[in-house]
Amino acid sequence: MPATTFKTGIGLKKYHLRNLYSKQNNQVLAGISQIIDGCTESAVERFYNELTSFEKSKKFLSEQMVQDRLKNELKSWIEDVLSPKSETDIPTLIDKQYLIGEVHARIDIPMDLVDSAMFLIKHTVFLSILDSQLDKEMKNRAIILVDAILSASLAIIDQSYLKDLVENERIAQEYKGHVSAQEIALEIEGIKSQTYKWLSNLMAVLASNKEYKFRSINKDDVVLWIIHKLPQYVNKPSFLEPINDTVNQIEQIHIEISQNTENRSEAILLLQKKISELNFLLTEIANANLHESNQLDALSSLTERRFLDPIMQKETQIALQMQSRYSVIMADIDNFKLINDQFGHQVGDDVIKHVSKILKTNIRVSDYIFRYGGEEFLILLPETDLKTSIHIAEKLRQKLEQSIIETHQADKSLTVTCSLGVAEFANHPDYMQVIKRADEKLYQSKNNGKNQVSY
Repeated sequence: MPATTFKTGIGLKKYHLRNLYSKQNNQVLAGISQIIDGCTESAVERFYNELTSFEKSKKFLSEQMVQDRLKNELKSWIEDVLSPKSETDIPTLIDKQYLIGEVHARIDIPMDLVDSAMFLIKHTVFLSILDSQLDKEMKNRAIILVDAILSASLAIIDQSYLKDLVENERIAQEYKGHVSAQEIALEIEGIKSQTYKWLSNLMAVLASNKEYKFRSINKDDVVLWIIHKLPQYVNKPSFLEPINDTVNQIEQIHIEISQNTENRSEAILLLQKKISELNFLLTEIANANLHESNQLDALSSLTERRFLDPIMQKETQIALQMQSRYSVIMADIDNFKLINDQFGHQVGDDVIKHVSKILKTNIRVSDYIFRYGGEEFLILLPETDLKTSIHIAEKLRQKLEQSIIETHQADKSLTVTCSLGVAEFANHPDYMQVIKRADEKLYQSKNNGKNQVSY
């Protein structure tokens, strides 16, 4: 007697879904195809009405996104899983369920909300089947089959989602320790210096009796850094609340100073005090991170690609919540293979280090830069629109083109160029969409002659 094979976890779910598309079940699906076509739109409408009624869904869904894209995607999914499948169709169908789970994990959509709203899809389809002209036996078979297929598909999505969610959380926690204490301390010292510079500029303008044009501190690089990068460094969320409160107090005092042209001295003293409090809190964070170890990319000293997912996920959530923009620049060193072949890999390493330094020193402290591949880099620009990002990309291209690379070989100095692609976040909760568009624009630059910016 052959040994019994036990299937567990996602393997069992795949096995179950595969068996649901038998010859007899495919006949049932073919028999209800018109019913499915007729009720899908109503089912999708009920699903998203339910999903968007939850407060916590607002961080990853917008009304425009639902109307423009997600309704059509869900409609296609229902029609796909509830249509007959041949044996050769099933692997592709299963892969699609995996992919949906991965996307849900990247978006960080709570699966309990999806599971809850899925009941309404089933309910709508069941009612349509019951109201049809099918005989009683066919109705029963159809309802049981639809329930089984939707449940099995959702089970694979849930399993894939949980697997990716756990991995994303592990990487996010690891990222909190990826920057050394020295790196954090230097960055914080730079931010503290900028706060005093901002205060000095404000006082100089006020002392000159010139008309003061108010510009919110929330647009300053200091606050952008606090919003977008500081949470990635902090192991204790309790550190963030007093910092955010202090920034809000600084902004309120700043507004008062801009509106009150007389008796500003007391408000300025209070502003100085709050700036000092903010810098004290930032120093505490630097001290608290002294035990952290350094896990930057060894060659480029840039953030490793493996930390990209939690950071992109967080920035996408911030952009959706604040209705703001971010942009992505993809950059690739031109003719890098030729450099390696002609001068050797040590010179190639010198080129990577040089390009990394040029890119890193010409972006804001609130921006992120990753070594994305061998000679490819990804730059994430929070709260930056496409027009500004194109300007930044062009500046980086020119800086690199004009620089001289000193190599380990005493008689060898080089110049290199870079091709760049730029894309702006377009309100899609899956951040891979904007990365893909930036990558496509990068290859457009490559194909059009290199050493240029495409957008």
